[in-house]
Amino acid sequence: MGIIPYAIDPELASKRSVIIEAMNQYHQNTCIRFVERTTEYDYIYLSKVSGCYSYVGRFGGKQLISLSDGCHSVGTIVHELGHTVGFYHEHQRSDRDDYIQLFSDNIKDIYKDQFNKMDPKDNRLLMPFDFNSVMLYGPLAFSKDGRSHTMGPKDKYKSESMLEVNHKYGLSESDINAIQKLYQC
Repeated sequence: MGIIPYAIDPELASKRSVIIEAMNQYHQNTCIRFVERTTEYDYIYLSKVSGCYSYVGRFGGKQLISLSDGCHSVGTIVHELGHTVGFYHEHQRSDRDDYIQLFSDNIKDIYKDQFNKMDPKDNRLLMPFDFNSVMLYGPLAFSKDGRSHTMGPKDKYKSESMLEVNHKYGLSESDINAIQKLYQC
């Protein structure tokens, strides 16, 4: 079982219920358990810093998850918690070019690193590519003009829909299976 202590910044007190709802996605479907921090040295700290972000995996000590304005949907919080439990973006997988195409010219320059493909030796492909994964950005993510797609399914996967993260409710079946494999639960 993966136990992850957490604390919520008082500035996010009004968002506590949606944060707990996102954590419950993990509680109900996996062996991950988020528990309120008491005296633990290692813990995640959900705060309203700048944007929506989290580090991948465990760093030790106080580990920040930023949930600024616009980051308070269940799907977005489940996504950021997904980084905490050890997952990178689905669209950064080493095999992503078999499934999606990027439209790099449409991506805001400062966010192009969010689309870097991982080296095969650096990522563990626990499950097949999942268009429904909460770890997969939607087609307009970081679009320069908010209308032009930054990525989309390859022709043979055109029937697959790609929702923006904030429109996803939570973990997909494949996300759940990947967590169970990673945490051996």
